[in-house]
Amino acid sequence: GRLAMLAAIFWPLQEMLDKLLLDVDQFGPLVYGTVTLPYFPLLMTLIMMLLGYLDIYAKAIQEKDDIGDAFLPGDCFWDPLKILEGAPPSMARNMQERELFNGRVAMLAVAAYAFEELTTH
Repeated sequence: GRLAMLAAIFWPLQEMLDKLLLDVDQFGPLVYGTVTLPYFPLLMTLIMMLLGYLDIYAKAIQEKDDIGDAFLPGDCFWDPLKILEGAPPSMARNMQERELFNGRVAMLAVAAYAFEELTTH
């Protein structure tokens, strides 16, 4: 879900950046593997690696602290903006449900990007 939210932002930004900086004959849809600038793909790869590390780190904390069933998938024990600090459990659950919903909508958006590019180019 989190990766899809980032992809839903990066895909249009990548195409706008390509239109701005590449020649017209070089630019094309991302789906067909045309020439593209490496900035957003490299950033996305770095973010994927960091998210993978966070999952491994959360799993290590789960095993070390013997959390067991209290552990939630995707919970990395990290809230840098302190959004859920002091929040009641119902609010925390509501925020988790919102993140899941937004991730699912982002997955649909990325699928729509791919479908649109495949059918119109």
